[in-house]
Amino acid sequence: MPIRVREVDMPIYNNDAEHWHEVYEGLLLPAVEQAGLSCKRDDEDLSSRSIIEKIWRKIEDADLILCDLSSNNPNVMLELGWALRADKRFVLVKDAATKFNFDLNQFYTFEYSQDLQPRSLRIQTSQLADVINRTLDDSDKHYSIVSKLALS
Repeated sequence: MPIRVREVDMPIYNNDAEHWHEVYEGLLLPAVEQAGLSCKRDDEDLSSRSIIEKIWRKIEDADLILCDLSSNNPNVMLELGWALRADKRFVLVKDAATKFNFDLNQFYTFEYSQDLQPRSLRIQTSQLADVINRTLDDSDKHYSIVSKLALS
């Protein structure tokens, strides 16, 4: 997910420099925990390896990748590409302010309100936890690009 709100995106997110922390703590983390999992976000890892190495290792070790496509962050796209090629289960999310990326609009993407209102967050947290659980329960690997392309 994005970590910092870019200057150009500040008006979209009510000039809230902490917007992505609010999304993480208010929606993503509670949904993941409700689904019985735990989150590992790279900006919370203070070990002394290269950042990209840490991110790719976390992707390799993860049971599921929750990828927030909001604000079309290039780093997020690179990390999603790594996860797809690693054949990881994934759930895509994005806020309503972000237009669908052409290459990714074929995948189901959970859309949430960027306004982060408490009532909406409660409802969306439960809905997102359900999407996560359905993805985890997908024994037929419908998510797998590697299987669909018969790659090894």
